[in-house]
This record gives sequence, C-alpha cells and structure tokens, in this order.
Amino acid sequence: MQGLLELALAAAVLATPVLSLRDYASLRATADSFSLAQDVTGNLADAQRDALLALVQAERLDAGDDSVVTLRQQSAFLGQQVRILAAKDLDGPVAAQVTQAVADHARLDAHLEALPDVLAPDEVAAARATVVADAEAVVADVRGLYARLEGAFYSELSDRLQQQNAQQRLVVVCAALSLLLGGLLVVLLQRSVRREFSAAYALVVREAAERAEAQRAVELSERRFRALVAHGNDITLVLDERGALTYVDPRTSTALGTTVGPLDGLRVGDLVPADLQASAVASFRACLAAPGATTTLDVAVRLPRAGQDPAGLTHLAVRLTNLLGDPAVAGVVVNAHDVTDRTRHAAELEHLAYHDRVTGLPNRLRLDRDLDAAAADDEHGTGVAALAVLDLDGFRSLNERVGALRGDAVLHELGARLRRHVPDGVVYHLGGDEFVVRRAGDDDAHGLAQTLRAALRVPLDAVPGVAVTAGIGVVAARAADVRPHELVRHADAAMQEAKRRGPDQVETVDGAGLAEQAARQHLVDRLAEAIAHDRLELHYQPIVRTGDRSWVAVEALVRWRTADRLVPPDEFIPLAEESGLVLALGRWVVATAVRDLAVMRAAGRPDLRVSVNVAATQLHDLGFLDHVRHCLARARLSPDAVVLELTATVVLEDPEHAIAVLAAAQAVGMEVALDDFGTGYSSLAYLLRLPVDLVKLDRSFLRDLTVSPRTRRLLGALTAIVHDLGMRVTVEGVETEAEMAAVVAAGCDTVQGYLLARPAPLGALTPAAPEGTAGVRTGLAALSPVRRRDLAPGPAPTGATPRVPAPRGPVDEARDRSSRRPPPVA
Repeated sequence: MQGLLELALAAAVLATPVLSLRDYASLRATADSFSLAQDVTGNLADAQRDALLALVQAERLDAGDDSVVTLRQQSAFLGQQVRILAAKDLDGPVAAQVTQAVADHARLDAHLEALPDVLAPDEVAAARATVVADAEAVVADVRGLYARLEGAFYSELSDRLQQQNAQQRLVVVCAALSLLLGGLLVVLLQRSVRREFSAAYALVVREAAERAEAQRAVELSERRFRALVAHGNDITLVLDERGALTYVDPRTSTALGTTVGPLDGLRVGDLVPADLQASAVASFRACLAAPGATTTLDVAVRLPRAGQDPAGLTHLAVRLTNLLGDPAVAGVVVNAHDVTDRTRHAAELEHLAYHDRVTGLPNRLRLDRDLDAAAADDEHGTGVAALAVLDLDGFRSLNERVGALRGDAVLHELGARLRRHVPDGVVYHLGGDEFVVRRAGDDDAHGLAQTLRAALRVPLDAVPGVAVTAGIGVVAARAADVRPHELVRHADAAMQEAKRRGPDQVETVDGAGLAEQAARQHLVDRLAEAIAHDRLELHYQPIVRTGDRSWVAVEALVRWRTADRLVPPDEFIPLAEESGLVLALGRWVVATAVRDLAVMRAAGRPDLRVSVNVAATQLHDLGFLDHVRHCLARARLSPDAVVLELTATVVLEDPEHAIAVLAAAQAVGMEVALDDFGTGYSSLAYLLRLPVDLVKLDRSFLRDLTVSPRTRRLLGALTAIVHDLGMRVTVEGVETEAEMAAVVAAGCDTVQGYLLARPAPLGALTPAAPEGTAGVRTGLAALSPVRRRDLAPGPAPTGATPRVPAPRGPVDEARDRSSRRPPPVA
C-alpha cells in the first residue's frame, strides 16, 4: 500500500508542472491562430476585390489599344493575392478552394498571354467570352472563403478555450491530490516503522530459541556419532603429524585383539605387521604432504582373536585423510573397513571371467591378458616362447555318441592330462574342442608337439577304450621376431594346415618358417599395391595357324617387375590365389588385355583375338562375365574377340557351376578353350561335358614327337577326336621346325611356342607375315600410339621375313606357361 501511495504521489507531483506547461503552450497556439486568421481574412478581401475588378475588366474587353494590357495588369494583381493565400498554412476545405483558385487564375493568365496586345474586331467576342469565363471561375473560387474561414477559426478557438479550461481544472486536482497523498504517506510511514520494530524484536527472540535447539542437536549428534563409532565395524584412529595416536575408537582394540589407548605411545608403524610397516609409513608421509587430501590403500593382515588361533587373512580398505588444518581434529584420520567378503567375491568373479566353466582351465580372455603381460614384460624381445593350438579330431561325433555330460568329462580329463604333461607351461581351453598350450622360455616346437601327441594318445577314463587325436599347430620363436599375440595367429594357421592333411597331424613352425611367412605376406602386400597402382605388365605370345603361320590370337601372360627383380609368375600367382587377390588381378588382366587388343586391331590386325586365363575363384565371381562384357563394350569390341582359357583342375572344384558359367560365356559370343589338356586331371570325358570351342594340347605330347611313331599317332588320333566333336586344336610349346612339321602332319589347327615367338610386351610385338606373301609388315609398336603407358620399348621390324627368336629350353617355356596357370581374369 505504501508503495502505491508513493507512486501516486510522485505521479501527481510530476503531472502538475507538466499540465501547466501544456496549458501555457495551448494559449500561445490560440494567439498564433488568431493572428493568422486576421492576416488571411485581409488577403481574402483583397483577392475578392481584385477578382471582381478582373471580371469587370474582362467584360469591357474590346478592340482598343490598351484593353488587353489593362486586363493583364489586373490579372497580375489578382494572381499576387491568390499566391499569397496559397502560401498560408491552411487546411481542410479552405486550402482546397484556394488551390482551385490558383489553378483557375493560371488558366486565365494562359489565355491572356495567348491574346495579342491589340485585338481585331472579329476576335473581340471570342476572347471576351473566354476571359470572362475564366474570371468568373476565379470569382466563384474566392467568393465565400471569408465566411468559411471565419466560421472555422471561431469554432477552433472555442474548442481550444474549452480544452484549456479542462486542463486548468486538472492542474488544480493534481495539486490537491499531491497534498492528500503526502499526508497519507506520512501516516503509513509511522505505522511501518512501528511494525518493523516489532518484527525485529520477534526475530531476536526466535533466533535465541533456535540457537538453543541447535546446541541440543549438536550434543545429540555427538552422542550418536560416539555410539556408531563404538558399535560399528570400522576402525577409526587419529594420528598427529609425528604418527602418534591421539584418538582411538573402541572398535580398534577389539579388531586388533589388544588394548590400545592414546597414552600407549604407539605410532603408525606399530599398528601393522612388519611386512607392511614400510608401505604404511610411506602412505602416512604422502598424506602429510597434501593437506586436506585423502590417501587410500588396501592391506591384507592376520588379525588375532582373543583365546583363539590366528585367523585367516583379513582384507582392509584403509583411508588416510589429512585434517591437521582442521582445529576440531588436528590430525590425520585413519579409517579402516573390513572388505574381506567383497575381496573374496571379486576374486570369485575374476576366476569365473578368466576360466572355463567345464575344464576349470584359463580361457581366451586369460590368454589375451597373459599375452599382454608377456609383451609388457619383454619390451626388448629377448625371450622365446612356444605356443600350440590343438583342435580335437571328431569330437563332435564323440560328444553326440556319449552325451554332453560325458563329453564335458572328456574335455576336463584332457585339460588335466595336458597340464600334467606340460607342467612348466600354461594350458588354456578356448571353448568347444580347442586348447592352447603356452610354454615360455622354450623354442623346441617339435618337442612340444610330440609331448602333446603323447598326452592325447592315452585312452580316456571318461570313455574307456577310446583315445582322441587332434590337429596340432606349434609355433616357437623369439619375441623379437614375433610378438606374443601373433604367435596365436601363426599357431592357428599351422593347426588349420595340419587339419587339412587329415587326423592326428602336426604342423610346426620355427623362426625360419615365420620369417618365410612374413616374406610371403610382404610379397602379397606389394602385389596388392602393384595391382591397385597398375604396376603390372602383360606380355603376349602369338597363336598362329599351322598352314601359313599367320596370327590368329595372342595369349595374355601377366608379368610383375619390381624395383629389384622380375618376380616369376609361379611365385606370385599362387600367392594371389591364396590371399584372394586373384579376383583383382584377373579383373586387371581382362581390362588391360582387351584395351591392348583394340590397339593391335587398330594397328592392322582386325581379326586378332586375345586369350585370357581364368582361375576357379573367378568362375565363382558373380560379376565375372559382366566385367568382361563391360571391358569389351568400352573398347568397342565384340564378345568373340576374347577366348577364355581354363584347365580341367579349375572345373573339378565345382563342375556344375563351371559348366553354367562357360555356357553363359558362349551364349554371348565368347569362345572357351580347355588348356593343358593331357596333363593332371585331363580326361576325354571333359570334351563331352564341357562347353569348349578349342582344346590346347600340353607340350608333353612333343617330347619325343619327332622320334616316336606312337606319339605322332596319338597326336593325330586326339586331333581327329577333337575335330569330330566340332572343336579346334592348338599345340603348345613348339620349339623346333621338326616339331612344327609333325604338328602340321597331325592336322592341328594352330600352334604356340618359342619357334614362332616369345612372349613380349605390346610395344615389342611384331606380327609375322604368312608364307608366300610379299610386302613388308610393320611392327605394332610403330602403329600403336593409343597405349604407350607402362609399355617397354621393343625392337622395330626390319623386313618382311618374320623374326623367329632363338628357341629356349623347357624350363623357360614352363616359366612362361606357369603365368597362365591361375588364369588372371575377373
């Protein structure tokens, strides 16, 4: 209420001078309006007079010499008065009518300016009518303005006077209200002072009562604290900065089994066993160095019980808090809590987490932790270790035959047996039928493998008369060569290799074997990088007709040249198959071979085709044929430009799927060749089942072809059979003219070998001219500007006679043909 009165009083006090100033300003405005009205009415009177004189003069317009001039002068007087009126600050209808008068006068002036100074007799009547009409319009405009302006002025003056009277009355009201509110405010202030004094007195009384209640609560809390300390399970001590006891709760004597008091002169080192005194003193000193901080430690002690033998270990969680700066404590508070049950429970949980439920042996998590610890302990890699992975043979069927319970008993028995036979090692059960044995400080992989085999061959007690075997992979190496975690991977790979060979097999790997594996992996990594960055090469060996030795096709053979050597195909292609890189390698070969074929055709061989080798993995690639078709479409070549070569071994992995893929390739126009026929798993039955267009006979048919009639008859018979089945025959490995003659005599269609051309990069290929033809054939290197990237420069041909390289031995031929073995397509 007081606040509202203060606001109202302030408003009334401020409103009084404001309203007075507004009343004064209103009076000033009224006087200004009266002066303006007088001025305007005078101008209106002059304007009316001049307008009437202009009208009279217009009516007297004749052909006299000064009639028009006089009228112009009178119009000028009238215009001056009208413009004075227009310049006044008028509003409403008066301003609009004045504006109209200005416009009408402007029209009168315009007509007068258009008249000549002296009118002709026939012009007088028309000019008089025009100027009279204009003058009458001006007279009509200014007529009545005086009365209208006077009425508007006095009406406004009356309104302003009434408003001023209301403002004056409001000023009086505000002044009276200010006096009234001031009086009320004085009364309210007196009452407020008395009320606040009473409230302050009541507050003092209440604070005194609350202080007494707080004192009683402190005393009660202290009694409660002492009762809790006396009957609780925790040990509470207070030590001074020298480590001497200043407070001991009653629980301490009971827990320690002796009477302890602050006057006994005991120090912190006297309260713990001898083996923990150094640690306790160090912790106490560390706590002293950090005021207000808390130091924690766990200790395991044997607490004696009165009248009893010493009990087992008791685990205490000890906390030291430096409260030397707190005057209420002035010491280091020691709290010790018995956590024996919690520690035992945690140990049980840890055992469950790191041990197998069935065998009780350490599990995979424990193996990982032990390997981490071994790696941390042997930072310099000076130690050696042997690690074996065992996978039981046929355990699933045994488990199904004897039941899950007896199967678990078998695993438990085997785990215990392995621990007995390898007492200096650690046996892990990874789950299922897989065990791991790790022995540190041992590099005898073979000895550990034989020990494990001997342990398993003893008949089982859980299933009498039955002995189990296992596939065992053992790795022994120095930590500097193989980190502990890598031992598991290598041992598992060795175990998988042993399992592939059959039951009860062992595969051991030593440091040299690991180094070889690392080298192989390094080579795989470099091969993957070479494929990704297009660092491989394709060499091409021509396939020619037996009749005229003209080129029919070229076979694409992949080459890998590193910075230091030329890696043999029989070295890196098996690696590609094992590592899964054969798919990427095959896709690169197809794309490059098709692109190079387009270059060869553009250089003068429009009917030339390219043969690419296909691996078994590529046949299972769902995008294999789509990739080949895409490469052909991009090079603008038809599907019959590519011949897919594969061996019978490739077909054996999945005959039905291989037949389906090859049939699909034939359906789109590609040709299929059966490579290396007559070796390995080749059989005449494949000629009946496989969708094949071309059979390539292995070089083994040429070994004694020139000296053995039986070999020549066999070659002729095979050629006749293939022809009867609607297929063509190509003989590989022709190196001498005698062999060439025998192949021609057998009726073979095409040949391939060092006699005709060695494999060469695209830039070094020279197409051979058919026998009996004249003219000079130009080498492809000179006509292939389309692709020059990654091509080795080759010698240019010098004449029409085909360049026949010197024959090479069977070893060289085998090396080149091995590049086709894992057909790089896909």
